[in-house]
Order: sequence, then C-alpha cells, then structure tokens
Amino acid sequence: MDPTGPRVSQSPRGKIASLVLFVARHPKRTLIATAIAFALSLTFLGAGYLLDDRLHTYILDGNSLAGGPRGAWDLYRFADGGDGVRQATREGIFPWWSSPELKFAFFRPIPSLWRAADHYLWGESAVIPHLEAALVFALVVIVAARAYGKVVGGAAAGIATLMFAIDDAHGTVIAWIANRYALLAALFGFASLLLFFPRWSGNAGETSHRRTNPFDSVISAALFGIALFCGEPAIGIFGYVVAAAWFDPRGRRAGLISMAPHTVVFAVWAITYRTLGYGAAGSDFYVDPVQSPVAFAKALVERLPRLTLAQLAVPPSEMWGLFPEAGRPIYAVVTIAVSAAILIAVLRVTRSHPASKILAWGALLAAIPACATNSADRLLLIPGFGAFGLIALFLERVWETASAPRGKRVLAGFFVAVHFVLAPVLLPVSTWNFMKTFGGFVERGVASMPTDAKLAEQHLVVVTAPDVLLTNYVMLETLMADGPKPLGGCILTSQDRGTATIERTGDRTYVLTNPAGQNGGPFGGLYGNGRLRVGDTFDTNVMTVRVLEMGVEDLPTAIQFDFHAPLDEHRWIVWKGRGFAEIPTLAMGERLEIPSTPFFEALQ
Repeated sequence: MDPTGPRVSQSPRGKIASLVLFVARHPKRTLIATAIAFALSLTFLGAGYLLDDRLHTYILDGNSLAGGPRGAWDLYRFADGGDGVRQATREGIFPWWSSPELKFAFFRPIPSLWRAADHYLWGESAVIPHLEAALVFALVVIVAARAYGKVVGGAAAGIATLMFAIDDAHGTVIAWIANRYALLAALFGFASLLLFFPRWSGNAGETSHRRTNPFDSVISAALFGIALFCGEPAIGIFGYVVAAAWFDPRGRRAGLISMAPHTVVFAVWAITYRTLGYGAAGSDFYVDPVQSPVAFAKALVERLPRLTLAQLAVPPSEMWGLFPEAGRPIYAVVTIAVSAAILIAVLRVTRSHPASKILAWGALLAAIPACATNSADRLLLIPGFGAFGLIALFLERVWETASAPRGKRVLAGFFVAVHFVLAPVLLPVSTWNFMKTFGGFVERGVASMPTDAKLAEQHLVVVTAPDVLLTNYVMLETLMADGPKPLGGCILTSQDRGTATIERTGDRTYVLTNPAGQNGGPFGGLYGNGRLRVGDTFDTNVMTVRVLEMGVEDLPTAIQFDFHAPLDEHRWIVWKGRGFAEIPTLAMGERLEIPSTPFFEALQ
C-alpha cells in the first residue's frame, strides 16, 4: 500500500474515503474514534427515561407486579409464564388475550443492580445514567479497537473501529437506559474476545501468527461469564469463540481445546438460566429455539436476512416487520437475495485474509441468537463487530488496488455513503425520533386521562387504542402520577385500522365490531402466540370476554364483553387523534362508531 496516501478518486465520496484512511492510519486512531463515539452519545443526556425505564422506576419505588421482578437484581423479569402472568391478566396489567404461558423473563442481574444503584443515588434524574452509558460505550469502542488491531491489523482495524463507533444501529442501545445491558454484555464480551483471538504478527493478509499467554483462555472465559450475567446478547460472543476455535491458525484441535473453558461457562449459565425459570415464551415476538425449533427455523429465515441487510447496508431491520403479514415470503426473498449478493461480493475480496472466516462466521453465529426476538437494529451491537471487520478489509483492499473493478469500487462508495456519511447523522436523529415518538404517545396519553376525584371509585376502561403495548405504559404512568387513581383498569381492544362500532346489547354487555380486524398492529402479537377462535372465552376481574367472529389475518372482528359491575360504574375512554377522549355509558341498544387512528399517525 502506498504509505503517502490512499489511491482513491477525489469525488466527494473519494475525499471522505481519504479522510477515513487518514484517521484509520493515524497513531491516535482509537482515541479519535472513541472521542467521536462519546460526543455522539452525549447528545442523549437529556433523553430522560422511557417505557421499560419507567417500569423499573415503579418497581424500585417499592411497588410490585404480578409475575414480575423478584428484587432489585431481577428488573428484567416482566412475566413469569405461570400464575403471576395469569394474575396480571386478570388484573388488566396484560390484555385479556394474553397467552397464559406468556413469559418475558431475562437474567440480567448486573445491569439490574446498576439501574437500582442509579435510582437510589440520582432519583428521577436520568442525566448521570445517560452519562454513564456514554462512558461505557466509549469503553466498548476502545476494547473493540484493540480486538480489531489484534485480529485484523493494519488500516483495516482503524476503518472498522470508526465504523463501529458511529454506527446508527447503536443509538438506541446508548440512549435507552433499559438497553444498557447490551453495552455491558458487549464490553465484557469484547474483552473476552481480545484475549481469545489469535494474533497475526504482521498487517492484513500475513499468515504468520502467535498465541499469547496460555492462561488468557481461562481469563477470557471468566469475562465471557460476566458478559452472560449482563444479558442474553452475550450469547453472540460464543459465536466468535466457536469461529476462532474452528479456524484457529494452530489447527482445529488446538482451537477446540482452547475454547473448552468457554463451553463450560456457557453450559453452566444455560443450566442456571433454565433452572431459575428465565426465558421467553407465549409471544409472536419471541421464539425459543430449544422448545420450538421448527418455529425458530422459520423465524431465522425471515429475520436473519433482515438483520444482515440492515448491518451491511439499509434499511433498518424494524421496517420489514411493519409491512402486511401476507407479503412476508416476498420480503424474505428480497432480503435474502440482496444481503447475499453484498456478502458474496465482500467475501470474494476478503477471503484471502486469515481472519476473514473468523469474522464472517462469528458475525453469522452471533446474529442467530438475535433472531429469537423480533428484528431490531439494536440487536446488531455484537454481530456488527465481525461485519465491520469484513467491510473494513474490503474497503482497504479496494482502495489499495489502483485497478479495482468498477463494481467493487461502486460497492466501496456505497459503504462509504452508508457507514461514514449517513450513519453518524442517523445515530442521533433516528434515535431521538424513536424516543420522541414513543415517549410522546405515552405523554399525550397520560395528559388526556381523566383526573377528577370520581375516578377513584371507578374502573378505567380503554375501549379502543392504536396500540396495546404503548397504552399499557400510559396506564402505568397514570398509576405513578399524582392525583386520584382508578380502582383498576383494562384494555378492551387495540384498533389501528377501519372503524370500530361499540353497541350495548345487554344490561352489562357491550359488543365491539370492526370488519378490518381488531388487536392487530405492530405490537399486536407481543402478548400471544396462538390465534383466537370463535367461542374462545376469557375471564378477568372486570369482565368476561367472548370472541364472536374472526376475520382477516386471523384477527377477531366481533368481541363481546360482559362486565361484572354495572356499566355506569366504569369510565370509558377511546383514542381520538392525539390522545384519549371520554365517551358516555351507552343506553340499551345504542351504538357508537369509533374511527380508528393508524398506529403511525398516533405517534406523530
């Protein structure tokens, strides 16, 4: 490679490439990348707490949740899949259609205790916790840079570090306090890889190698164990361990022996995890690969290409989940074809580097566990390590080749545009948009709730809302706010399409109909993994629910609600436009049409 400068064109993208190579070769490249990452992270100092953060506050204030956390060390246990979740459903904490086996229980004691310490030290202020997240992310970048330097070397290590530091997929992990578990998992996980990865003695492409201290494998395994106690994303670290062992330059046998401590740690953690009742079940969003291998295989076909394409290029992986369910086969074909084409082009250029197989297979194996839940870019923190290493090797080799084919130069220019131009802009912009839209829905919902003294003698019934998950957070905030609290609350339906009609058909009976379907939307399947059937009946403390008709996309079109108390002892609210509005108790035979508000319109 020409040490005086990169052989790239002087077009705008060529100038950006020259700047990237300048930083990548600079002796202080790690410091520069870390400073940029820290500066971008500081833009979230005023982001406050959001969604799960507020639930954690509710628990840390001394409140309890049926089937929820068992202490300050257990804040990520939201539903136990047993008696607790069934009690929560009866109480209206979860919607009536929730699966009786619903389980959202995640073993994250270290970040739980971190969140508890912040609460006890700083109270409601989130400024210091956001500063802590920025500092931890800076440490993650430093450790990742060291790992890149060991396994990749040369300017490629600097290129990869810079991409990792400014990747927009990391924004939510940094800005959402409840997601800090992923930062901790990455910090200890990358430290584990730093000790475990082989070191090549020269720059990119040289095949001579050496291993460091033989005890490094044991220390690496201990760090891996700490990462697992931070959160499930650390499972992805084991993917890199497997890849590094399988392609160990000393031979496969030596590599597999070296990963034995990691295997023991992983097995002990997995047994502990299951024994203590952690995991996810009963939801369309989560698929257990052990208990439901066929369903997981199907999810893998849909979700892995989305994550791959989002990591290598665009669009965000969340986007595909917003399209109609009927088009899923087409979306799967598109994502598989495009992501495979990009990946093949990258591997053809990088395959001669001795670490390319470790990076490629490690990233793939790290992404597979992430497919157990619904696709989201925040899941790419650990898989992105290997992906950026590969892209960096690709860019370095294309830029150092004066006669690189046009197709490779076009792809290199595309990577520059996505990962060095768009990414640092989208990191704060898209993350703030997420925080403001979701947080804004909750704030407007709370502000539009009834607050008069009579509420303390009534049950608050949400007849329709664009989304059940965000409405649950509205109900939580209502409980946490000052002023009168309702005797209880529940959600009848979520409606994000068509027009709903509510009709009083009996002394204590309402029937809700909507030919377009009810309880759908982006988060409609979060609380259940089975389809409702005509005649299904559900009992809660407030009412008995019966499904009368089913329609499109296996969604109910007519539902009957028989309330245990007289109807005038309830408070009825519906979502209209940008907030909730009250409706009166209907007279016998009276009907009321309620136009639905599309989910994304409600977020505006």
